Amino acid sequence: MIDKFQHLKKAPIIEAVFEIKTIPATSWEEAERTAEIKRIYPSGYTFESETKFEQTFGLIPVQSPEAISPVVSWNGLKMISDDKTEIIRFSRDAFSFSRLRPYTNWDNFSSNSLKNYERYKTINNSAFNIKRLGIRFINSIDYEGNDLSKYLKYPPVMAGNIDMTLSGFLHHNSYSVLDEGFQINHIQMLKPAAENQKNPVLIIDVDIFIDKIKPDFNISAALSKIRNLKNDIFFGSITEEMIGRFK
Repeated sequence: MIDKFQHLKKAPIIEAVFEIKTIPATSWEEAERTAEIKRIYPSGYTFESETKFEQTFGLIPVQSPEAISPVVSWNGLKMISDDKTEIIRFSRDAFSFSRLRPYTNWDNFSSNSLKNYERYKTINNSAFNIKRLGIRFINSIDYEGNDLSKYLKYPPVMAGNIDMTLSGFLHHNSYSVLDEGFQINHIQMLKPAAENQKNPVLIIDVDIFIDKIKPDFNISAALSKIRNLKNDIFFGSITEEMIGRFK
C-alpha cells in the first residue's frame, strides 16, 4: 500500500499554485495599491504591472467606434522573488502564490500561501468574500526510452497493428467529488523534446478547485482535503518504479 503522504525528496514538481478568487475590490487604483504592495514587500522581489483586456460585443450594430473599443485597465501586480522560486499575484479579484523549483514540501507551500493571502487581504477589502479556491500541481518527468508503462500505471494504448512509435499524447480526465464540492482536472501529456532538450517530457498536471463556497467555509480544512486528493491522483498515476526514482 502506497502512503499517500510520503515525501519525495526529488519530486518532479515544476510549479505548485495556490489561487483564491474573490469578488472585485471596490477600490483598486494603480498608484495607491502599488505603493501599498511595495510597502508590504520592501525587498526580495521584482514587480511587474499586469493589465486586463475587456471587449464588449453587441447583437445590434453600433455606429460609434468608441462604443465598441476594447477597455484596457490595470489589473494588479506580479511579484517575482529574487531567487526565482516564487511568483505572487495581487489583482482586483484574485490572489495567487506559485512555488517553482525546487519544491520543498506541502507544509512550507501551504503556510507561505496562507501567509501571503493574509497580506493580500490588507490590500483588497473584498478578499474575505471567497468565490473559488484552487490548487494546481504541475509535474515534469524526462521520458527516456519508448515504454510508458514504466512511468504510468495507465499509459495510452496505440490503435492499429502497424509498427509505430508514440511521439506524443494528451489525456484529460475530469472528476467530481460531489459530497465535498471539489472539481478536478487531471492531465497526462507527452511533449516532444524541444530544441534545447534531450528527451521528451511527461507532464502530470493535477488541478483541484472548489467554487461553491458555503458561509462556514474553512480554508485550512479544504486544503487538507485537497492535499489528500492531489496525492491520491498523483501516486495513482505513476508506477512504483517512478516513486522509487523520486525518493
